[in-house]
Amino acid sequence: KDLLFMKLPLIGSIIYNYNCFLIASFLGALISAGLTISQAFAILMQSINNAVFFRAILQIDESVRSGETLADSFKNTR
Repeated sequence: KDLLFMKLPLIGSIIYNYNCFLIASFLGALISAGLTISQAFAILMQSINNAVFFRAILQIDESVRSGETLADSFKNTR
């Protein structure tokens, strides 16, 4: 359902940008508060309502846990 909405021309870009904003804001705030990246991702996954972005965050978290850098994990996630 979420993927279908994200494929719509105008709505899809709004949904994508909104979720990117949420992830960046939440992640920045949680890390600034002193949480580890793993703790921040655990909280972030509870806050994301979009299934596409939830799977992406899960994939990024797994990549970081396996030793990949945070930047590379984000870059390699689709």
